[in-house]
Amino acid sequence: TQFVESATVVPAGTTFSGLQPNTKYYLTVYAAGDQTNTFNSPETAAISFTTPKYVTTISVAFGTGTSSSKKNTATKLTATYTSAGPANIGNITFYFNGKAINHCNNILSSGGSLDCSWKPLTHGQTYVSANYIPSDTNTYANSTSSLFAVTTGKRTTSR
Repeated sequence: TQFVESATVVPAGTTFSGLQPNTKYYLTVYAAGDQTNTFNSPETAAISFTTPKYVTTISVAFGTGTSSSKKNTATKLTATYTSAGPANIGNITFYFNGKAINHCNNILSSGGSLDCSWKPLTHGQTYVSANYIPSDTNTYANSTSSLFAVTTGKRTTSR
């Protein structure tokens, strides 16, 4: 980017477009003269900076749109994720009270959402969350959802 004007000050928050995520860049600055009356100033020492990885956000909900379930009754969990960059493939793991749910663990997903059927084994107030690990960990950051509060009631059917 070139700023043309005598005494130009680069404003805070200036955005440089076209930079790639998780890449190291070097920035130097000099004053360009008109080459007749004034000449270019010496370049400043290079300042290095690294651009951040693309951020992915993930959330968890029941596929039914509620936050209640029944003990030992199949309930559809849905993880929805979006990325600041182009679409990305990654693995999702669902957690129940901080422990990975066995058959909802490390599932490959590429469409922005993933469903998994789960049977709560306890009743009462519990929490479900999900973790997204992108296939391209050099460009995309991992993401963990907020805790989704779940109220699991006692089973209503017989064994």
